[in-house]
Amino acid sequence: MGDAAAANPGPPSDDPMPSEPVDGCVFCHPELTPAPLAETRSLRLVPDLYPVAPGHLLVISKPHLACFGAAPPAVLDELEELSQRARGFIRDSYRLDPVIWENGVSGQTVFHAHLHLIPVHLEGLIETLAADPESLEIEGWEAVRERYRAHGSYHYAAIGDQRWLLEGNGAMNWEVRRLIAVTAGLRYIDGRWVRPTTNDDVQLAARRWQEWTAAELTT
Repeated sequence: MGDAAAANPGPPSDDPMPSEPVDGCVFCHPELTPAPLAETRSLRLVPDLYPVAPGHLLVISKPHLACFGAAPPAVLDELEELSQRARGFIRDSYRLDPVIWENGVSGQTVFHAHLHLIPVHLEGLIETLAADPESLEIEGWEAVRERYRAHGSYHYAAIGDQRWLLEGNGAMNWEVRRLIAVTAGLRYIDGRWVRPTTNDDVQLAARRWQEWTAAELTT
């Protein structure tokens, strides 16, 4: 995931939907990311260029948004549909229900809305989140939007059919990130996380998506 801590920017004002790319933002320039697996009007689904685990995907907003908490309801409807389709692909192709994670504006290294879908199994995480007084179980994206407008920073986690909001720089968000890293086999060497994945895993995700969508058409 590679997202470092960032200062809490405080409650935001209503964000417009920008139409122009932002200089220096890698996600504003699709040519700098892997080719999209699928697209909607406002979103792109791509393999993560530096995957934490094989099958690691990103949903990236086409307009430059601070995070998905800043997105209008129509974009969040697209996000729900596309992320659930990507979840189905990962479950079918990698035999794991992915951890779905967003750093909000707290902990991003690319300051542009993007949602991680990571095929790792974090046993016991739901029970741990349920026991944490600062973690809030939610129904959907409108609660994320409300949190962003009220407080600014947040972390979003979905495991199976349950979703949680975590404090922006709280202990639980760091614990979830640590568990993902350990479960995925990352090693901490010389002050940085070293991934076991390679570019072959990025290309394999694209091939498996093609096979999966082709199978969808025949069923």
